[in-house]
Amino acid sequence: MTPPRRPSVLETLARHGARFLGATLLGWLMLTLVGFKGKPQPFHGPLALFDGWFRWDTHWYLGIVRDGYTFSTEQQSSVAFFPLFPLLVKGLTGLGLSVEWAGVVAVVLTGAAAALALHAWFWRMQPAETASLAEWLFWFSPFALFVIGCVYSDAIFVALVAGAFLALERRQVA
Repeated sequence: MTPPRRPSVLETLARHGARFLGATLLGWLMLTLVGFKGKPQPFHGPLALFDGWFRWDTHWYLGIVRDGYTFSTEQQSSVAFFPLFPLLVKGLTGLGLSVEWAGVVAVVLTGAAAALALHAWFWRMQPAETASLAEWLFWFSPFALFVIGCVYSDAIFVALVAGAFLALERRQVA
């Protein structure tokens, strides 16, 4: 059996785009079948397809972008959330995007960076069969939904960690 060929950067990005669309459709399908519970839907009409991106802790990140960090000893506070992601989203709102769309764009961009960094690290560290399997297992694990299907900081975290591992392996650290 021939070992898998290493995909190009363009193929890796195309796969990321397909995963993004798949996660979006899966979220929409789940919300359509199960129903929408919790916060009001951010989108209506055809854009309701993206409502799956705004579940669970997303309101914390978007609240940080809108109002900054808060702290209270009486209730849950936003201080536990990773600050780089809200900064990126806030920067994207400067381009005229709503906070919600800036969050989606930030996840798509940082998810692409995570896909590229993981791809490079897996293929540098392992034989072709193992690297290919590692990519599939990562992107189809339950955790992957938080990297490519929610407005969360997980994508930027994975991109930075995989990039750090890659830099260490290449001995390119300061």
